[in-house]
Amino acid sequence: MADAAFVTVMKHKLLLGRQVMPNGCWQWMGAITSYGYGVTNYQRRQVRVHRAAYEVWKGQIPAGLHIDHLCRNRACLNPDHLEAVTSRENTLRGEGITANAARSNACARGHIYPAGVRRDKRGGRVCNICHAANERAARSIKATGSAS
Repeated sequence: MADAAFVTVMKHKLLLGRQVMPNGCWQWMGAITSYGYGVTNYQRRQVRVHRAAYEVWKGQIPAGLHIDHLCRNRACLNPDHLEAVTSRENTLRGEGITANAARSNACARGHIYPAGVRRDKRGGRVCNICHAANERAARSIKATGSAS
């Protein structure tokens, strides 16, 4: 999409539609999606401003990569705050459930995961202490025929 006409038009739009914030973010002052991303139009198509800014100032977005906001501000279009990363890297840098779980070094009950932690069929980490307790409980139920 980053042909010469796109770069010229978008550069003008992006520079006019931003406000430089004290933290260095170029805050988009135009339309914002319900997810917080700045948007504008180019040739009757909606364009996310952070993607347009990356293409204008850094070049084409490599195939298969996403644009990550290093500043965590989705309405920012400062090219110094944008980086092309894989979907996985983008997710893990965020604040969502997946990212927080990946950063955790303990199970839900607070047991610390050892180095070389076991993985379940889906790749999730398995706490050895909790797993052993669950196995003991299952054997007890099987032997007595009731949970106690």
